[in-house]
Amino acid sequence: KKTFMKKLCIVLVSIFCTSIVGEAQLKIAHVNIEMLHEILPSRKKEMDKINAFEASSLAEIKRMQEDFDKTLQDYQEGIKKNSFTPTVLKYYENQIEKKEKEITERNTELKNQYSEMSNQATKLIEQIMKNAVATIANAKGLDYVLDVNATVFAKGTDITKEVMAEILRIDK
Repeated sequence: KKTFMKKLCIVLVSIFCTSIVGEAQLKIAHVNIEMLHEILPSRKKEMDKINAFEASSLAEIKRMQEDFDKTLQDYQEGIKKNSFTPTVLKYYENQIEKKEKEITERNTELKNQYSEMSNQATKLIEQIMKNAVATIANAKGLDYVLDVNATVFAKGTDITKEVMAEILRIDK
């Protein structure tokens, strides 16, 4: 019985040591994701599209708000002067309510479109970066690539420059 336990312990220690040695042979590198974002041509293109959309959206909402403000001002002046018939008064009230609702709905619609554009841009950028990192990692036989900004300590192979070159090659 003691011999069996001794053999079992030796086998377990051997398995444990083998797993430690196996893990020690993992090839790990790091990359600076922030630097990759800065040089990514697609990121700039996507940000330009998003910024243009944002500017046109703000201009559209501003025009709608100005139209609403003018209608409200006309309504308030008409009430002060007591120059509205009940029908005209009701017309202005309906117009004010309608325009306010249109502004709210359009603002929500534009915010949703902005979010969708941002999400699509993020997915595109992430995919390009993942492809570039995977290409370099596979070429170098790496098991893991970590973001240097997300680690407490990073020592070893920095593949940022190689990944940058790959990004510039594939993202034109």
